[in-house]
Amino acid sequence: MRKNLVTITGGETRHKFLSSYLSRQENINILLSIQEKVKKLKDNKDLKKYSVFKCHIRNRKKTEEKYFRKFINKKRLYKTIKVEKGYLNKASTINLFKKLDPDLIITFGCSIIQEDFINAFKSKIINIHLGLSPYYRGSGTNFFPFVYKELQFLGSTIMKIDKGIDTGKIITQIRPKIKANDNIHTIGNKIIFDTVEKIKEVVLSSKKIKTKPLKTKYKIRVLKNKDFTIDTLKKAYFNLKDGMIRKYLKNQKKLERKYKIVTQF
Repeated sequence: MRKNLVTITGGETRHKFLSSYLSRQENINILLSIQEKVKKLKDNKDLKKYSVFKCHIRNRKKTEEKYFRKFINKKRLYKTIKVEKGYLNKASTINLFKKLDPDLIITFGCSIIQEDFINAFKSKIINIHLGLSPYYRGSGTNFFPFVYKELQFLGSTIMKIDKGIDTGKIITQIRPKIKANDNIHTIGNKIIFDTVEKIKEVVLSSKKIKTKPLKTKYKIRVLKNKDFTIDTLKKAYFNLKDGMIRKYLKNQKKLERKYKIVTQF
């Protein structure tokens, strides 16, 4: 059965990959792709003067372009609207979506969606959170596991949406296949690719989309943009240089058994 989707994403290459990849799939039709324009990190202006920050951002863009560009159609098969932050929560946007009447709305890397929008389409919205909820919520949730040496919490969560920050009911989650020669960016790209593949399975499944609770006694980390500092960045790269990935791989199975995730589909 053909599924009609609307995607709401950020404007980076990794976000564009979602709509482009899904549009290539048989039985998926992208009615509209809404992309929020890329915003610079206002809270972290002072980071620009540090070479380690410049290198980090440059390498992220470079690896994303190399990894995802081949999947992005030069000639789009769907309509795209580029918007400013705040567009999503306007009454006119809600009315537009009602007219489009998609089967599902997929959100990935966009700004916070307010309650009026959620209430209008709650049963249809599926959110991609790049991080394993509830363990890691908020911003940079696939960066800070490198800071805290907790690579077992790298991954993504496909969830229903609610008004909280990454607190929606979980549909399914993925963990990346990490190799000894991986780094922050290669692991991040693997997570995104595997997540979009999983979204495809969820969208095309003939089963009813169900959620599954995940309880944990682990201290939940809720992170904000301001937590991303030059000190945390240096710490992450120090840990990598100190053999963090190699050490993690030795205990990977034990850690993954201890910190369970939801795996459906």
